[in-house]
Amino acid sequence: MGGCLKWHRMEMLFELTGITGESDKKKHILEYVDTQMEKEWRGCDNFGDEGTWTDFVKEIKDSYPEAADDEGSIAGLDQICKEHARLGQGHTSELHSLIRKFKAEAKKLKEIVGNGVIVNKLLSCLTPAFADLVQDRLLTKFGHYKDET
Repeated sequence: MGGCLKWHRMEMLFELTGITGESDKKKHILEYVDTQMEKEWRGCDNFGDEGTWTDFVKEIKDSYPEAADDEGSIAGLDQICKEHARLGQGHTSELHSLIRKFKAEAKKLKEIVGNGVIVNKLLSCLTPAFADLVQDRLLTKFGHYKDET
C-alpha cells in the first residue's frame, strides 16, 4: 500500500489543511494506513525528528518496489507484458486491455525512456507474427518508430 498511497493527494491535503511541519506530516500520514503498516513506518530510519519528510517518503516508496506510484517503471511495463503475453490479432479485448494499461505506465516514462524502448517493450507482448505486422505498419506510417538521434 505504501507505494500505492497517493502521495501527491496527501501533499495537496496537507497544504489545504495547513499541515506544513515535517513531523506533523509524518504523524498525520499514519492516519491513512492500517495498524501493521503504521508500526512498520514508525520503524523507518527517517520517521523520527532526524529525518526529513522528503527522505521519509523516499524511504517508504523505495521499500515498495512493486508499487511504482506516480513515477512509472520498466518493471511496471514488464508486469503488464507478463499479464498480456503473446497476444495475436484475434485477442481484441485483451489487446485493448494491454493498450490501456501500457499507455498509462508508458506515459509516466516518456521523459526518461526513449520511444524505441517503449515500442519494443510493447511489441514483446505480441506473438512474433503480429509484432512483425505492427512493426511494418509503424514503419510504413511513420518511417521509423525509434527515437531520432
